[in-house]
Amino acid sequence: MYKQRSVVSVILLSIITCGIYMIFWLYYTMRDINNYLGESGGCAGELILMLICFPYIVYWYYKYSKKIAEAYEKAGLPVKDDSLACLICGLFGLGVVSTCIIQANLNSLWKQVN
Repeated sequence: MYKQRSVVSVILLSIITCGIYMIFWLYYTMRDINNYLGESGGCAGELILMLICFPYIVYWYYKYSKKIAEAYEKAGLPVKDDSLACLICGLFGLGVVSTCIIQANLNSLWKQVN
């Protein structure tokens, strides 16, 4: 069973905790998507890479948006690929918009899967 998270709470908790909650959100998002797709490991290493090389998160938004599209296909749902929108938002410093898009897509997916 995968957990749906409120988009507003993800953003507010990230602001209130000065970004600490975002680190947890990134980890759990990677873990849940990888588990659903049957892929193994890499969450902690990828998270450390994001913390060391901050621009990597822009690529991460693109990569995991693609994985969400793959998960939609696996669930037999119409594919929803917002990877380009997430990439462009990330490039222009609007990572919060990418986060909202990803979480909203995940909530839709988990609602159908659970």
